[in-house]
Amino acid sequence: MAGGGESSILRYFKKGAEVEVNSDDDGFRGSWFLATVIRAPKDESSKVLVEYKTLTEDEAGKRPLREPLSLVVLRPPPPKENRTSFEFSDEVDAYYNDGWWEGVITRKFEGKDKYTVFFRGSREELSFTASQLRLHREWVTGGNWVPPLLPYPHANKTPLSAEAEDSTVATEHNFNPGNHAEASNDEDGFENGSIQYHKKTPSSAEAKGSMVATKHNFNSGDHAEASSDEDGFEGAWFPVIVLEKRAAGKYLIEYKKLMNDDGTDFLREEINELHLRPSPPDVGVIDRFKVNDQVDAFYNDCWWVGRVTKILVKERYSVYFENPPEELKFEHSDLRVHQEWRNGKWHCF
Repeated sequence: MAGGGESSILRYFKKGAEVEVNSDDDGFRGSWFLATVIRAPKDESSKVLVEYKTLTEDEAGKRPLREPLSLVVLRPPPPKENRTSFEFSDEVDAYYNDGWWEGVITRKFEGKDKYTVFFRGSREELSFTASQLRLHREWVTGGNWVPPLLPYPHANKTPLSAEAEDSTVATEHNFNPGNHAEASNDEDGFENGSIQYHKKTPSSAEAKGSMVATKHNFNSGDHAEASSDEDGFEGAWFPVIVLEKRAAGKYLIEYKKLMNDDGTDFLREEINELHLRPSPPDVGVIDRFKVNDQVDAFYNDCWWVGRVTKILVKERYSVYFENPPEELKFEHSDLRVHQEWRNGKWHCF
């Protein structure tokens, strides 16, 4: 999202505006929580004071949590879209524990309103109904959403339940009202009580089933990127070469930068295909990145998703990372346009 005054960015974050906040807490990458702007920013470098709609500071759940936050962790709510069904491999957000969590549908139950969603951050799967899901979208340069909102045949149907109408979650804003019903879910034991600031991630006890293979097939010699389960590397992608396909949806890969323990050769390991994606295509040379552009930065032998916060001299940039929350400086050559691999296609940001 390019800087350029109130007409480009600040107009989305005026006092009273509805926003979504991306959490910086450990283990919460890919989650978004509803909030209202209490104090608008003076410029793109100043903080925004927000008040959460579902997070509270006190045990009684009566005092909403307020936080001063940077623009890089805020966005407007995605466009409203009431869908009654989803498909296998759809990238979605699932409403869970009073926030939206990014995941991918790995199973659709035929004849039932039930879907299994895999969460990359926790490497777990949980079951949801269609009313608890929305199509995942990213807010990109120019204030556009990717993928864009398309006409849907059931857009006038809203899956509101009696529990949602009685919910303590505020519904007077212009966010999708049907999606607030997901905060009260008796089927999976997610009863909606007073939520505290120390939020909970999807627990392993609630995880259901095994990881389901994606539709993409890799061949020996393919250049690809692999994600890691190791603490501190959530969201990072390592350049690899696919060596061979093995049973049960796994591949033998060789890292391009990481060495084995004795330092004699590049590290090889077997990896599940859910942790593997093709190398992003070349989108051409970018002469200059802009403030708030979403980029990938090469650091510690892998690519990390971040946002440009400052343009420095000599083609250098400050980039902010959400997990862990920190800001680092990079050369122009260490950055690339951020792209997402979704439903078998690359989407440029």
